[in-house]
Amino acid sequence: MKILFTVRALSHFSYIEPIAKELNRKGHSVDLLFDKKWSGRDSDHTVKWFITYHKFVRVGWLSYRKDFWRRIIFLWREIKSYLSYTDRNQSEYYLNRWNGYLPFLIKHIVKIKLIQLILKRINLEGIVPPDTGISSKVRDYDMVIATPCNHRFSEEIEYIKAAKVVGVPTAIVVLSWDNLTTKGLFHVVPDVLLVWNESQLWESVRIHDIPYDKIKIIGAPFFEKWAYMLGRAESRKLFCSRVGMDPERKFFMYAGSSSKIAKDEKWLIEKLHKALPEYQILFRPHPANHRQYFNLNMKDVFVFPQTGALPECWSRQRELYNSIRHCEFVIGINTSAMLDAIIHDKPTIAFITEKYEDTQIKASHFKPLSKAMYLCHCVNDVKILVSDLSDFYGATRREFVKDYIFPEGKLVGENAVNVIESQSKHIGIGKGQLCGKG
Repeated sequence: MKILFTVRALSHFSYIEPIAKELNRKGHSVDLLFDKKWSGRDSDHTVKWFITYHKFVRVGWLSYRKDFWRRIIFLWREIKSYLSYTDRNQSEYYLNRWNGYLPFLIKHIVKIKLIQLILKRINLEGIVPPDTGISSKVRDYDMVIATPCNHRFSEEIEYIKAAKVVGVPTAIVVLSWDNLTTKGLFHVVPDVLLVWNESQLWESVRIHDIPYDKIKIIGAPFFEKWAYMLGRAESRKLFCSRVGMDPERKFFMYAGSSSKIAKDEKWLIEKLHKALPEYQILFRPHPANHRQYFNLNMKDVFVFPQTGALPECWSRQRELYNSIRHCEFVIGINTSAMLDAIIHDKPTIAFITEKYEDTQIKASHFKPLSKAMYLCHCVNDVKILVSDLSDFYGATRREFVKDYIFPEGKLVGENAVNVIESQSKHIGIGKGQLCGKG
C-alpha cells in the first residue's frame, strides 16, 4: 500500500515510530508529513536517522487549508471542543482553559446555557467541504493515517476529512495517555480509531462520539520501546558517577511534570530533600518545563538531563531506563514518566496536594494511573512509606501494565499494522460519515 501519515510535530514521531517501522518492514510505502509550524523548535535527528535505515519512507511538510472556510472552521472547532467540556467528567480547570482560548466576545457568549444547546445541535463540519488542494493530494494514496488530530489548530485532521470525502480509507492514532480527555474533539470520524486500551475506547465513545465498531485497541505505541531495553542498563557505579551522584548512596528519581500540570515544583523538591536526607535526588524535569531548573542549586539534588529530554531516541531512552532501574523509587505529581516507572515495575509514588488537584487528582486521565501507585498527601507520609517500602503494589503495577499499556501484547506496531491492513481491505469506497460531535 501507499500510505500518507500526517503528524503534528517532529517531536511526536517517537509516539508513532513503531507503526511506521512495521509498515516499512512489511513493504508499504509511507510518506510522513509533519506540520512545520509546530516543529520549529524540534530536532529532526530522530526522523532523519529513521529514514536513513528505512527505505520505503519519505518525509515532508504537510500543506495548510487556504480557502475562505479556513478561519471559520478552525474557530468552530475551538468552540465545539469547549462545549464538549461542559459534558465531560473532567476537572473544571480544563473547561476554563479551553474557554480561555476563545476570542473575547465568544468566550462569554458560549457560557450561556441556551446558546450551548443551540450550538451543540449545529453540524457545520458536515457543511464545510474539504480543501481542494489537500483533496487532490490524498487521492494518490491507498490510506491516510494521522495523529493526534484533536489538538488546537490540528492541520492533520484536514487530511482525514479530505480522504473521507474522496473515498480513501482513514485511520487516526491516539497520541498519548491524556489525549482523549484533556485535548479537543475529533471533528471528523475516521474509518478506524486506534486506541491504547479499553479505558480509551470508552472515552472515544462517550466524549468523541466515535462509533464502537470503528475503534480498535492496539496498546501504547510510545512505550513499545521498553520491550527492547531490558538488559541494556549500564552499571550503577558508572551511571551515578556520570550524573555526579555517589554510587554508594541511595537515590530516588523525582519525575517533573509539564508547566500546565505543575508549573514550579522546587518547593516540593525542597520538602522531600529535608524529609529524606539519607537519599540523593535525581530530578528529571519535564522536557516542556525545564528552563527554570537550570540553576537549581541544592545539595544532593541532581538535575538530569538538564533539558528533561523526551526519550525519543535510543540514547535518551537508555538514560531514562538507567535512571529508573538504579533508583529506589519514583515520585512525581502527574506525568507520563510515572508510567515509564510502572512499566519497569518500580515502586511509584504520587504526591497528592491541593496545590495541583485540578490537574492531578481531579483530572480523569490520572485516575487509572493512581490505582497502580502509592498515594501520599504529605512529606511525612512519604517518609513513613519509604522507611519500609513493602512491595504490595507489585502485582497491581503488573496488572495495570497488562491492561492499560500492552493489552494486546508488547508488539504494538505490529498490532496497529494488522488493523490498518485489515481495514484497508474491507472499507468501501465512497463518502462516509464525516462528523462525530463536530
